[in-house]
Amino acid sequence: MLTLEGESEKERKQPEALPEPTWRDWLKGTYARYWYVLGCFFLDIVIFIEAQRTGFGGWALPFALVVLAVGAETLLYLRIWPRRRDEDQEEVLEEEDFL
Repeated sequence: MLTLEGESEKERKQPEALPEPTWRDWLKGTYARYWYVLGCFFLDIVIFIEAQRTGFGGWALPFALVVLAVGAETLLYLRIWPRRRDEDQEEVLEEEDFL
């Protein structure tokens, strides 16, 4: 279907191409996130093993310490990499026809 401007409806709905991220953006946004998660996972294992080795509290103390560590790591993660909403992406989703 052609519009009054002469362009088809399909061409009008296509979003503009997003610019590729720079190396710095990729390093901070993607690569560092993976290493952070792997480091936290390793730290949680060390905390669990060391707390279990002390022998206090059986399984309860190591489990509680790991839960606290995961909570602190999650808060730190969200502080370093806050969630961002793409306003452009939301506009595209609102305009799409889901039929």
